[in-house]
Amino acid sequence: MTVLFYFFGGGFLGNLFAADVQFITHWAKMLKNVVIVCPMYSLCPFPYPRALNECESAYNAVMHGGALGFVPKECVLSGQSAGGNLAAALTVRIVQARQQKISSILKSKSQSQSQSQTKPNSKNVGGRPPRPPITSPTSPTHSPKSSTTNMHPSSIVTSLSPTSTHSLPPCKVKGLVMWYPTLNMSQAPSPSRVLFVSDVLLPLPLTQAASKNYCPNITDAFDPCCSPVFADDSILSMFPHTYIMAAGLDPLLDDSVDFHTRLTRNKTPAKLKIWRGLPHGFLGMEKINSEAAAALIGSLDALSEIVNL
Repeated sequence: MTVLFYFFGGGFLGNLFAADVQFITHWAKMLKNVVIVCPMYSLCPFPYPRALNECESAYNAVMHGGALGFVPKECVLSGQSAGGNLAAALTVRIVQARQQKISSILKSKSQSQSQSQTKPNSKNVGGRPPRPPITSPTSPTHSPKSSTTNMHPSSIVTSLSPTSTHSLPPCKVKGLVMWYPTLNMSQAPSPSRVLFVSDVLLPLPLTQAASKNYCPNITDAFDPCCSPVFADDSILSMFPHTYIMAAGLDPLLDDSVDFHTRLTRNKTPAKLKIWRGLPHGFLGMEKINSEAAAALIGSLDALSEIVNL
């Protein structure tokens, strides 16, 4: 049984979940063996990271606490607009927790090896000092570059023993699906933001208000858990399969393009689909726009692809 977390949009200012119920109900009917969970989260004036903390609590309650009556083996995180931000930010937090656990195991392993290698040699004869251990800086075979502490986080798991890997937190997120996500809260200028500065659905004053209310402290805007586009390569390389659906007439288009580019450069399986004739918020517009109807079908296909990996 797979759990699909869906985080609603609204620019951190409004709860638009009521408008999403129709297509979420359709997904629930079409996706077999999938339970859809739609966490509620606090809106502004409560600033970052309150909403993210609440989404993380919901994730932990479902995936580790058995809040659904069972403990799922895997899940998919998804969301549109601000909800896409929270889905990606939650993925960053999950990866960070896994990195910390790996680092802790490696540190413990390194200390254990160091203690065993520095033990006096009981077979030493004549009072001569034992040979320096291989990890000693004075050893002729020592090479700083060979230390596991300098390995890339995406590959150090393979250096751990089977016993060590059992103590790692289970990586239960198998995929990430986002629709026109807000991934850069710094409000840095980009071609799409400049081109669609007077967009009817998402004008510049609205995006600025959302950013200022969600992260009033400008330094928070560069935190990868607030703006996932600023996540380190080591984090992005450990991301799950990611599918991004963007709108061609959207001020936030470049957020999706930039994030997809960074994922692919880090060899993370990622797809980007741009619906060039659609605006921000095209989910739910299927009755008034034929391309939006096709996008809704494409969204179900994307979810099915990720769920069935």
